[in-house]
Amino acid sequence: MNSSGLFLNSLTSTPLRTPRASGEGWESPREKYSHLLSEVSTPASSAASTPIRRPRNLTLPAYLKSFCSPTPSPLEFRPIYEAESPDEIALVETAYHYNCKLLRRTPDSLTLSLPGEGMIEFRILHVLPFDATRKRMSVILQHPLTGDKILFCKGADSTIFSQLCPNWSRANRDMILKTQQHLNSYSRKGLRILCMATKIIPEEEYEEWLAFHNEAELCFEEKDKKLYQSACLIERNLELLGATGIEDRLQEGVPETISALRAAGIVVWVLTGDKQETAVNIAYSCKLFSTDMEIITLNARSKEAAEDTMRFYLDQIEKDIVTTEACSCAQSTNSFSSTNPLKSFFHGLNQRITGCIDQRKQRALVIDGRTLAYVLDKPYDELFLNLAQHCTSVLCCRATPLQKAYIVSLVKESLHVLTLAIGDGANDVSMIQTADVGVGISGKEGMQAVMASDFTIARFKYLERLLLVHGHWCYDRLARTILYFFYKNATFIFIICWYQWYCGFSATVMIDQIYLMLYNVLFTSLPPIALGILDQDCPAQLLLKYPFLYGQGRRAEVHTKYSFWVNMLDAIYQSIITFFIPFMAYYDSDVGIWEFGTAICTACVLGQLLHLAIETRSWTYLHVISLLVSFFIYFGFAVMYNAWPYMSVGKESLQNPYWVIIQVMSSSVFWFCTLMVPILACLPRLVLRSLQGSLFPSEVSKTLYFFKKSQTSSVASTVSVAWSRDSSNESSVDLGINSDIRTGFSTEHRCSGDNIHVPHELSKNCAISA
Repeated sequence: MNSSGLFLNSLTSTPLRTPRASGEGWESPREKYSHLLSEVSTPASSAASTPIRRPRNLTLPAYLKSFCSPTPSPLEFRPIYEAESPDEIALVETAYHYNCKLLRRTPDSLTLSLPGEGMIEFRILHVLPFDATRKRMSVILQHPLTGDKILFCKGADSTIFSQLCPNWSRANRDMILKTQQHLNSYSRKGLRILCMATKIIPEEEYEEWLAFHNEAELCFEEKDKKLYQSACLIERNLELLGATGIEDRLQEGVPETISALRAAGIVVWVLTGDKQETAVNIAYSCKLFSTDMEIITLNARSKEAAEDTMRFYLDQIEKDIVTTEACSCAQSTNSFSSTNPLKSFFHGLNQRITGCIDQRKQRALVIDGRTLAYVLDKPYDELFLNLAQHCTSVLCCRATPLQKAYIVSLVKESLHVLTLAIGDGANDVSMIQTADVGVGISGKEGMQAVMASDFTIARFKYLERLLLVHGHWCYDRLARTILYFFYKNATFIFIICWYQWYCGFSATVMIDQIYLMLYNVLFTSLPPIALGILDQDCPAQLLLKYPFLYGQGRRAEVHTKYSFWVNMLDAIYQSIITFFIPFMAYYDSDVGIWEFGTAICTACVLGQLLHLAIETRSWTYLHVISLLVSFFIYFGFAVMYNAWPYMSVGKESLQNPYWVIIQVMSSSVFWFCTLMVPILACLPRLVLRSLQGSLFPSEVSKTLYFFKKSQTSSVASTVSVAWSRDSSNESSVDLGINSDIRTGFSTEHRCSGDNIHVPHELSKNCAISA
């Protein structure tokens, strides 16, 4: 996501007071360093269109806490800033427009150019990095003139406000209240907010803290815990400087993608570190939430309150379900007392297209970070998951990286579902690694998420095609390829089993051992590879247009126990046909074992290729080439192998396979078996597929059929209208074709006296089928 636009809070407040160096009275950090915090001039006209308020006190901390490293630009003679986060770049570049320029940044120093002051170099003493527990980061620097130690801190509003000095004056209280109002305003606009605070560290306090901090850095046991305690020790009694709001614009296609995923039946959870108000506004803008949804909000301050709230919502949901089911039964009895198959299909298809299959009230769950910490503990996690299952969307705010990973793990293990996590930042790495499928988005947030993911995309909108198209194809291809491999090997094994009844179960094989070894490796390997890579049961444009088709893979409707055992029964049947027809054809003849085995192996290979041709839905050149190559490889190898006089596998072989294929091919019985066995073996499969497509079609088959028929109806309707006009005007026939199928679904058509709301592209079929 691109970060652009910056909103700065230019508030002032009564400062926290510190003793003067000379011991005379008191002065505030603002008074002492007024030349650094003074109001700066308006930016140049090139940035006049940027929605930015004039900053007064945030310029310096914006620089000091940003890990931006400037490099000179050869074109405009201005620095090019690079940082880990786009937020830091936005802050620094905005300050640059106000002539507060970051000129140089090293691990130990920072050089600024301030208006009216020139260049000033600060010494960086310590950097306390951001962590998910504190939700803030700090930097301690030393002033080049006075030598004072100054701490600047930035982070989430909840963590900054909790670290402010408790001895607030009236001016400070007014400033905090006004800042909170600005933060609420920024959140309603969907901005990503940060608060900034500062304090001057007395020398004694700094020395005491430095000793504790050095000890924590050198510690080997519980080092992270002690560093956390060290940071919390110094980040106290802060003075609020102000707040910033950075616009994090949605990428192109994000609302459409989330809407398509929800229409496909995918439950979308958003785990974000943003403030609740910001996250909710973004959820509405990206169509995660809709205006007709019931928003369930969990904001509890104790585990008991969280439990009571969840139980209350669950009771309300159960009451709504009972009421809705009663109403649905009454409506179904009244509306469909006289069943019209055409009307029923169009009604169901229109509901699936518009995502209105479930007429129950749609709900969305919103939970903040503090409540999330409560409900993730046992036994409250079961209540939380039970409530979440009744919601079509879930939004978790102020979630830490560990909480994100734990939520994914909890959903995956407790609900026994497949999970996909997508993110673009370093705080999403643990979540991506925990999910079954991890998708990383490459962008300004860095490459950590990309390196930890299974798939990488450049934009969020590509997730729609990745799941609805390639995900659908991938499941269908893999399922059918696996079933084909089970069927193919079972058929070959059963053929050998039937022969054992006639050789006294001596484990003798009538097929040459070279054919046994190359059956899977060479003769029948290319066609299933083409099936598993190139086959398409539905075009991509239909899968994108009708997201509900993704449900076939989500419900695992292709690879089931039924389909597996049907393939096993088909394998047994084909093995019987492949063995016993040649057996009866060569009965009472003087055919040798290799000749008999070669005839059976040839019929078996051709039957496997014909079976795969029946299973192929979309033909390409590679499908045809793979079948032809497998066919010619088998016969070519058989001829070359049998043409070599010393190709017997062992000296004790029953018969030398020399010239066997030529002798077999000179017999009419061989050609009878070669032609009849594959046809008789694959005939039940062909009949089964025909009956299945006619009597029990899948949603994909229905949609594809009516889509193709609508195109034909559209052509026929256009030709009919053109002919009637031309016949009245005695002009030539116009064969124009209307191919625009991208219209909406609200067109009303009359069919057999009934008003049916159907998709526009299916409307032409209404007149034909009625």
